[in-house]
Amino acid sequence: MDWKTITEDLKGLEPRLDAACRKLWDEDRGSAVPVQAVAGEIKIVMNRAMQALAELGAAAAKKEEIAAHAADCLKKNSLDLESELRTARDRIEKLSNEISSGREAANQAASGRRRLEAELKAEKERAAALQAELAAAMTRAEAAGKEAAAARETAGRVSAAVPRLEEELKAGKENSAALRNELTAAKVRAEEAKRDAAAAREAAELASSASGSIEKELKAEKERAAALQQELTAARDRAEAARRETASLQEELARTKETHLKADAQKDADLVKKLETFTAEHDTKERELEASRASVFETLTAEQKAQQSEFQSRHKALLEELQANAASIEKAYTQKEARLLELSQRITDELQDREANASALEEALRTQAARISASAAELEKDFETKMAEIEAFKRKFLEERPKEEPGVQ
Repeated sequence: MDWKTITEDLKGLEPRLDAACRKLWDEDRGSAVPVQAVAGEIKIVMNRAMQALAELGAAAAKKEEIAAHAADCLKKNSLDLESELRTARDRIEKLSNEISSGREAANQAASGRRRLEAELKAEKERAAALQAELAAAMTRAEAAGKEAAAARETAGRVSAAVPRLEEELKAGKENSAALRNELTAAKVRAEEAKRDAAAAREAAELASSASGSIEKELKAEKERAAALQQELTAARDRAEAARRETASLQEELARTKETHLKADAQKDADLVKKLETFTAEHDTKERELEASRASVFETLTAEQKAQQSEFQSRHKALLEELQANAASIEKAYTQKEARLLELSQRITDELQDREANASALEEALRTQAARISASAAELEKDFETKMAEIEAFKRKFLEERPKEEPGVQ
C-alpha cells in the first residue's frame, strides 16, 4: 500500500471520528467524554502518522530529486567528456591532416628530386650521345685524314710519275731529235740520192739497168722517211698527251688537295665549334643543374627539417596537451566520481536510514492503525452497545411513560 493511500485513509478517518463523537455527544454526553479523549489521542497519533508519512514522501521526493540531480550530473559530465573527446579527436584529425600534408610535400619534394635526377640522367645521356657523335666525327675526321693521306699518296704517286713522264717525254723528245736527225740524214741521203739520181740520170744512159734499183732504193728511203715522220708525230702526240695528262693530274691533285684540305678544315672547324658549343652548353647546364639540384636539395632538406621539427614540436605539444588534458579530465572525473560515489553513498545511507525510519514508522503506524482500528472497533462496539442500551432505555422509557402519565396524549 502507498503512503499517499494511507494518508488519504487517515484523512478520511478523522471526520468519521468527529462525526461519531458528535453523534455520541448528542446521544450520551457522559459516555462521549472518554470517547472524545480517545478520539483526540487518535487524532494526535493520526497527525503524527500523517506528518511521518509527509516526511517519508518528502524523503522519497528528495531521493528522486537527488537521483535526478545525480543523473543530470552524470549526463553533464558525460557530455563534457564527450565534447572534450570530440575536441581531442578533431585536433588529432587536424594533426593527421597536417602530417598528411607534410608527407605530400615530402613526396612532392621527392618527386621533384626524382625529376631533377631524371633530367640530369637525360643530360648525361645527351652528353654521352654528343660524345658518341664527337667520336663518330673524329672517326670521320680520321677517315677523311686517311682519304687525304690516300690523296697525298696518289699525289705522291702522280708526283713520282711526273719525272717518269718527263723522262719519257725527254726520251720522246730525244727520240724525236734522233728521228729528226735520222730524217735529216734521210733528207741528206735523199739529197745525196737525188744528186746520185741526177748523177744516175746522167749515168742513166750509161747504166739503165742500175736506175731501177736506185729508184727502188729511193722509194724505200722515202717510205722509211714517211715511217719515221709518222713515228715522230706519234711520239709528239704521246708526249703532248702525257703532258696534258700530267697537267690534268696536277690540277686534279691540286683541286682534290684543296677540296680535302678545305673540307677537313671546315669539318675540323665545325667539329671544334660544335664541340666547344656543346662543351660550353654542357658545362653551363651542368653548373645550372648542379646549382639547381643543390638549391632544391638544400631547400627541400630545410623544408623537410622545418616540417619535421614543426611536426615533432606540434606532436610533442599535442601529446603533452593531451596527456595534461587526459590527466586533468581523469583527475576531474575521479574527483567527480568520488564525489558522486560519496554523495550516492550518503544518499544511499540517508535513504536507507529514512527507509528504516519509514519502515519503523510504517510498522508503528500499522501497529497504531491496528490499535486505532481495534480501539475504533471497540469504540464502535461500545457505541453500538451504548446505542443499543440507549434504544432499550428509550423503548423502556417510551413504554413506561404512558403508565406514569395516562392523561397525557
